Amino acid sequence: MIGQICLNDIMQVEAHPLFKEGQTVYILELDIVKRVEIGKRNWLCKLGEYYQNQKPYYGYDVKGGVIWDKDLGVTVFVDEGSALEAVARTDYEKYYPSMESLDFTEGVGYQYQRKIDGHRLVAVIAKLGDLRMYERDFMCYSFIRTYPSTTKRDKEYAKLLNKIQNEAQRNNAATLEPIAFESPLYKVGNIYASREYALHHLMAN
Repeated sequence: MIGQICLNDIMQVEAHPLFKEGQTVYILELDIVKRVEIGKRNWLCKLGEYYQNQKPYYGYDVKGGVIWDKDLGVTVFVDEGSALEAVARTDYEKYYPSMESLDFTEGVGYQYQRKIDGHRLVAVIAKLGDLRMYERDFMCYSFIRTYPSTTKRDKEYAKLLNKIQNEAQRNNAATLEPIAFESPLYKVGNIYASREYALHHLMAN
């Protein structure tokens, strides 16, 4: 069949793993450098001409995820110095929310420990001025959103507040006082969001 990969195609692929099991590498996640070790498993990705002429490359298991050797020198580095130099070149717009920096008008926070693993879960919802809202559900990322009108913002506030309070009641959550905001948040489009959300958004684009 046309376009079907045969054994001969696979044998002619000129690609070899760049990293070895146990090797230390440095991963750049936005403006944070993480030190990880290459795991036991690696695999060949994308066989040349069948994928828009992109050269084949390898993926690797690392603690907390995977990396790709095609990202060497971009978000993956073999020495910490190069990774820190890459951090110095980043230019992400960040926001550090606090009671002092926000136009806080109304809000609540809750916290509880998940029984299955003891993990601390936090939820915060707060009105900021007339149009903005800080949103952090127990199992979601943190966001600061700007709404088109106070009416729309207040409607979303009431909806999320009801959801959070119901979960807080089911889990005997304690009130979080003073309210603690995640910091920093990264600008993603027209919102500010948790670093994890910003990282996923960057990888998806």
